Amino acid sequence: MRAYEEADEEALRARELLQDWLGEGFLTEAQARQLESETVCELRHTKGFLRVVLFFFTLVIVVAVVGLLFALLRPAGNGGGVFLFFGLVTYGAAEYAVSEYKLYRYGIEEALLFCAVGLFCAGIQLTGLVIPPALAGTGLYLWIWLRFGIPYAFPAALLFYAFLPGHWITVRESERIVIVLGFVVGLFLLRSRRETVAGSFLEREYSFAEALLWLGMYLALNLQLTSMRVVGLWSGQLLPVTDFKKSFYWATWGITWLLPWLILWQGIRARNRFLTGVGALTAVLTLLTNKAYLGWARQTWDPMLLGAVLILVALWLRRKLESGADGVRSGFTARRLSGRESKLLEAASVAFGMTAVHSPPPAQASDFQFGGGDSGGGGASADY
Repeated sequence: MRAYEEADEEALRARELLQDWLGEGFLTEAQARQLESETVCELRHTKGFLRVVLFFFTLVIVVAVVGLLFALLRPAGNGGGVFLFFGLVTYGAAEYAVSEYKLYRYGIEEALLFCAVGLFCAGIQLTGLVIPPALAGTGLYLWIWLRFGIPYAFPAALLFYAFLPGHWITVRESERIVIVLGFVVGLFLLRSRRETVAGSFLEREYSFAEALLWLGMYLALNLQLTSMRVVGLWSGQLLPVTDFKKSFYWATWGITWLLPWLILWQGIRARNRFLTGVGALTAVLTLLTNKAYLGWARQTWDPMLLGAVLILVALWLRRKLESGADGVRSGFTARRLSGRESKLLEAASVAFGMTAVHSPPPAQASDFQFGGGDSGGGGASADY
């Protein structure tokens, strides 16, 4: 099923770890070169700015070609069949690029797959097939994630699935329950599959997917977050959601308090960093939406109070971990073991600096005044 050889993906993962260890000083240059010579990889891989440029370049080319051929052919009707045909063509082009040129996270094949899903969904919508576009998007993105391992394909599939029950179910409570049941089924299937890939490069992908399923389950049950009233979260005029039955409403309020602890327990027990992060995130979201659930008025100092509590919790956890032997307690440490965190923090700080609003300094009034000038011979005198 996988489009790439397992040995190539393992070698690429090993090279990334070598670069990380070299940057942290765990390896010398000689050791890194010797180990890198043993990780031969035929995949063509790029990242960063070039990957984004290639993605958008390919996206523009596909849209231009499809638009040009659509205008020249002038298909009868709404052209749904033409969109389905071009969806097959772009997907075939992605398969060819991967099999012949060994493109891996190169931007080009990702854009082709993205266009293929969009064209398929547009074609299904225009032709009026029985299959809902949300079902097609869910299945296609799941297939892309399983075959090509593109990380953002799995959250895209979850997003399409979140809109799927609305095609058949009109009761809002039942719709949320079906969404959650789908995520639960996905968790069981993923965990049964994850046991077979323990220790391989796929374990990280499956851990990330498991964390996303837990997050999706929480978002589906937190009515304040996924309702249209989320825009007014910090306004004092926000009232409880009244579109749901009271029993269901208060049940979800209780679950939003229990679910973060369950996620944190699962993540700590399994040493799953993604899952632990999702547990901490959902706990913060519960605190953010608690007043909205209860219908209490929000205060302007609420964010400041929450930030102070989070800082105190972080300091307490750090001190607790550092008090262990050699800074390690129960297999956890507060020390940085990888350079990936520093790179993420640097990127976040740069992005924050670029988006920060800098107000220009106020102009200072000058006390200087022009003096009067006399024009000799003309007898004129004036102040300028």
